[in-house]
Amino acid sequence: MEIKDGKLPKDFAKEFQTKEGFHSYFESLYKQGIEQFLQAELDEHLGYEKHNIEGNNSGNSRNGSFPKTIKSETFGDMVLNIPRDRNGKFEPQIIPKGETMSGKI
Repeated sequence: MEIKDGKLPKDFAKEFQTKEGFHSYFESLYKQGIEQFLQAELDEHLGYEKHNIEGNNSGNSRNGSFPKTIKSETFGDMVLNIPRDRNGKFEPQIIPKGETMSGKI
């Protein structure tokens, strides 16, 4: 499903059979978006993108992720995969360490 010019496709609503399906779709979209923000923050922190050879022997690298449950006003509890670095210096800004609530979303 592609959004062009900031508009949903004409047949967008036909994709969903129930209100729950509609809600589930946006919950998934929200989760993917936050996780992509987190990856972009880690890229910025490390100074290179994932799988880029600039990261070889850089002194710090990706070290997987860990699950974190956040609370959202719209979606309730949600488990996100928070990336981490080997040196343990990565401080995510979108979902800061020690916080479990997301913004007004």
